[in-house]
Amino acid sequence: MVRLIYITSQKHFIPPISSHSTNNKYNAFEYCLTDWTSNFTNLLYWNTELDLNNRTLKEVLHKLSVAISRLERENIKPQQYEDGFILPKWWFGRKRISENNCCTEEMPDEERKSILLLHLLNMYDELIKLNKKNKTYYCYAYN
Repeated sequence: MVRLIYITSQKHFIPPISSHSTNNKYNAFEYCLTDWTSNFTNLLYWNTELDLNNRTLKEVLHKLSVAISRLERENIKPQQYEDGFILPKWWFGRKRISENNCCTEEMPDEERKSILLLHLLNMYDELIKLNKKNKTYYCYAYN
């Protein structure tokens, strides 16, 4: 499941019909990004519903830094890929297509942690840029 994360300066937020439009002052947002972490919640490092939704940007950045630090203390390295690489569908779940392309196989937790770390680092980088504006922002996640 993929979610959209909306960053807004208002405390109460109603998601727009699409991420490209705002209908009124209650669903105006400053920034929108995609959350790829929802299929990794069973690893118990990050849960967008608990750690991000309806929190200030500063709180979210703190929660992200804690999750990233925990993974790094376990010597997990973020999954690497080349520029322009399109993330395969299995990066967002628990299974991937086997080398002979005939069936799916469970990914080991170490590999899933590596992918999760990459997603968390990317999310942190995006959000830290917004934090430089020194304005109170709120984060909301919607499917």
